[in-house]
Amino acid sequence: MSDNNSIIVEPINEATSFVQWTPSVGPETEEFLERVVPNNSSRDSVRKDAVSILAKCIAPSNTGQQTGLVVGYVQSGKTMSIETVATLARENCFQIVIVISGTSVLLLNQAVKRLSRDLMFEDSSVPRRWIHFNNPSRKDKGSLEGIRDILADWRE
Repeated sequence: MSDNNSIIVEPINEATSFVQWTPSVGPETEEFLERVVPNNSSRDSVRKDAVSILAKCIAPSNTGQQTGLVVGYVQSGKTMSIETVATLARENCFQIVIVISGTSVLLLNQAVKRLSRDLMFEDSSVPRRWIHFNNPSRKDKGSLEGIRDILADWRE
């Protein structure tokens, strides 16, 4: 039986670049990597991979719609990659970063705890602190209004 609403997901061959723009690595990403990735060669690899991922997205200065999906093996460094791409996106003027993580409440909570620690959600000394909404839904009017207000402030 055929489903007319099906979406076909095709893997991107790494040999094919699909690069749309060149993200710049700034001090926030460098500080994050120095703080969270202890080994210099690992840090270089994580930085390179994050730039490669973000370069395949539409630049924040352009308009358009495109959906991408990055997947990885268990214990492959997905969370580190997500954190680095998010930090890089923030430095390159993306308005919002959405992380979908975990197939259960336990895994979601683990991811939120790690993101909170590594991106310092709760640290009031951070000049541009992240604003975190944990699992907002349409029923949660407070979160939706909060997200709208933050995006409106960003545009101003």
